[in-house]
Order: sequence, then C-alpha cells, then structure tokens
Amino acid sequence: MVEFDLAGGNGLIDAGGQAIFFNFTAIPGHGYRTLRPGAPVRFELVENATGLTAWNVQTIDEDRDRR
Repeated sequence: MVEFDLAGGNGLIDAGGQAIFFNFTAIPGHGYRTLRPGAPVRFELVENATGLTAWNVQTIDEDRDRR
C-alpha cells in the first residue's frame, strides 16, 4: 500500500506503477478500519462508475505466507 488518509478513510495502493484508490469500507471487518502505510496488501481490482478501485483489501502476513 502506498498511503492511507485517516481523516478521509481513503487510501492508494501501488499496483505495478498504477495508483489504485480504495475506501476503508473495502477492508473486511466492522466499524472504522485502517491499514498501516507501507503495509503489503492483497486486493481484488473492480471497476465502478469512477474507474478502477480496490476491494477486499487485506494485509499480507509475509512470515505466515512463507511457511
């Protein structure tokens, strides 16, 4: 992930040089959700009325994924 704006609840993910927008509602869970800037993430890329956006944004536990 590139950045996350706590006040606005929006973030950008670097997807191979393309910045993909997402809202905190794209992070699974209840209530207000956030991600640590710079955290590696996986996500689904979907298209909506405003263009491409990330959905189902989840952090990647790199240590767990190596096992």
